[in-house]
Amino acid sequence: GRVTVYDCFRPGRKRVSVDLVAGIVHVLAGGQWVGAWRAAYATHSRPPRASSIAAVRSPVPPPTTNFVGRRRELSRVTLSSFRLSFVAGGPGVGKTELVLASAAQMSAAFDREVFVSLRGFDPVLPPVSWRSVLAGLTRVLCPGAASVAADEEHLALALTEQLRARRTLVVLDDARDFSHI
Repeated sequence: GRVTVYDCFRPGRKRVSVDLVAGIVHVLAGGQWVGAWRAAYATHSRPPRASSIAAVRSPVPPPTTNFVGRRRELSRVTLSSFRLSFVAGGPGVGKTELVLASAAQMSAAFDREVFVSLRGFDPVLPPVSWRSVLAGLTRVLCPGAASVAADEEHLALALTEQLRARRTLVVLDDARDFSHI
């Protein structure tokens, strides 16, 4: 049993041999870079914090089949009168279902649609940060920019350009409060 460079890159390999790659770094770049490589590997190999991951889905999921009533409220959430709309209420009153039903009715008026759960009241996971929402929206709506942009300002500019270029329905669900949006 010895490990070779070939073994490190063979198909189906589940994890990197840290010592082997450190040896390769030592030979190719010099011993002074081994510590930096190990630190970078440690940073990027640990699982990301839950608050740094925003689940962005496209298209918006359909309402459940048991959405009943609320015709008056549904008619108030109309496309013609807003660019930005909020639906507020206590937990469990059906805000998400109302918005999903509204989105289903309006979907033909949009070029694309995305749904983001902010996890404001999730019993297990922490709420997502606005940075992760920005990164998630950029990843879905303008993937080329998300892979090139190095900072939030560039991500925000790329996202703004995409939102101006095409009619996009963005549903931000489960906000903790207005400051969370």
